Amino acid sequence: MDLPRMKRPISRINDNKVHTCGLPCEHLDDSRKEEKKPKDRVTKRYTVERRLGARNDVNIAGEKVIELLESLRSGVESGDFEAISEALHRMRGALYSTEDVDTVVSGNIYTLMDACLELEEFDIQHSVLWILSNIACGDSNHVAEVAARLEKISPVIKKANVAEETLVQGLRLLANVAGDSPEYRDLVVRHFSFEALRKSFEGNSSAQVLEDAVRLLSNIARQGPRVGARMGRKILESFYHILGFLHCECRVVSEICKALLNVLHYLEEPSTLNLLASLKIMLVMARHPYTVQCTQSCLGDLVLLIADLLSTSDELCEEFIDQGILNPLSIVLHGEICELYQLACFAIANVFAGNPALIQRIINKDLLKVVFHVLEHGDLEVRREAAIALCCFVENADHRQLLYAIKKGMLPPVVRMLDHFDASIVTDILASLLRLLCRAKDRKMEDELIRGMDEAGIVERLQTLVDHDHHPISQQAEGFIHLYLVPRGMLEVWVDASQFDPPSEEDAN
Repeated sequence: MDLPRMKRPISRINDNKVHTCGLPCEHLDDSRKEEKKPKDRVTKRYTVERRLGARNDVNIAGEKVIELLESLRSGVESGDFEAISEALHRMRGALYSTEDVDTVVSGNIYTLMDACLELEEFDIQHSVLWILSNIACGDSNHVAEVAARLEKISPVIKKANVAEETLVQGLRLLANVAGDSPEYRDLVVRHFSFEALRKSFEGNSSAQVLEDAVRLLSNIARQGPRVGARMGRKILESFYHILGFLHCECRVVSEICKALLNVLHYLEEPSTLNLLASLKIMLVMARHPYTVQCTQSCLGDLVLLIADLLSTSDELCEEFIDQGILNPLSIVLHGEICELYQLACFAIANVFAGNPALIQRIINKDLLKVVFHVLEHGDLEVRREAAIALCCFVENADHRQLLYAIKKGMLPPVVRMLDHFDASIVTDILASLLRLLCRAKDRKMEDELIRGMDEAGIVERLQTLVDHDHHPISQQAEGFIHLYLVPRGMLEVWVDASQFDPPSEEDAN
């Protein structure tokens, strides 16, 4: 018999495989067996890609780009700051497509950018960073040219009195370069250290600066580990400082959630999770929905991160739960935020895949009965996740917790789900009911459970499932009838008894 569903990192959120319970595995389709938890925790869902700098309101037609380059060159040669500023401002609107970028690059724009960077004029330096940021968001050859100028660019961003707009554009440029390759990531860190980044947002802690600082850190993380660099620690410490600002808005918290996933999935530093727990970053994150009018998008990113953290060891799960990470799940489920039910059930399934002490934390939050409710009333994907959660609960809860669930009305909605059209849900439900009976054997509670299932209408539903198109389901239904209903005289034998074996003592444990 397969083990029950294991904890799953978020990269497996669309994995709808189920566990087999109650019948020997050879009577079930092998395609439904659970795979071992993968060592690789990488997910592409929240990989933060390089992004464009903001564009000008006015778009310039491609044929005008060469003319603008000539105007800029003329201004640089004559030292006319006003002409330079005007040409740069108009050129920002010319970078509308990759073709436009190729045009300005072929026009030897880098030499002009080098000259403009040396001019101590806010408007000019801001426009240069804007243009280079857009150039660095595409072709890696263009990124290489921008990366080669980081020695000139970084002093502009590091200035003590740098304007917010210039700082924001500089952070976007660095994020675009760092997001291209590990080599350029290392170059960014060399010219703009974590200490320099911290000084930049400590000097200007607007929401926009913090958001772009987090994006830079996220792109640094997604390039993978750097030997001896301890990047995970430095990035987490940066997040700790960013979260210390009282006005930390939803968009910043949302970006931190995505960035933390990149840190956990890409850096592969063994101490990262322990450091995350010791810094109590999740304590601050879990409080966020209670301190502001949290947006649904931000709450969704937070729940996704929580689901991933709950796929870790039971010890770390306990520590993160102590920091309050179940509270956002309560907000979603008790607040009936239906759009986030699937993520919340995914997170709860990871808790149910742990030990009884963790499961009790869910029960104490009054979330168990909510899972039964959404199992019956949620949409298809929600029901699938709730069915997986049920499998994990039935397998890992202790007898006291199982009795509590039954007394709270678990059986009727679960039995009714056998009517569902989705084969994966029906298979999960049958597996859970069979496993429940296996576990009840040593407590001599089988008859009581069968009566409860009978009152909920399981006999008629099993008779219907015997003719189910999905062969493993029909076999499970036949096995259920033969092993539990026929011996009690509830149905006549009409299947070959030799193909089914009663659950072993090992299964019942």
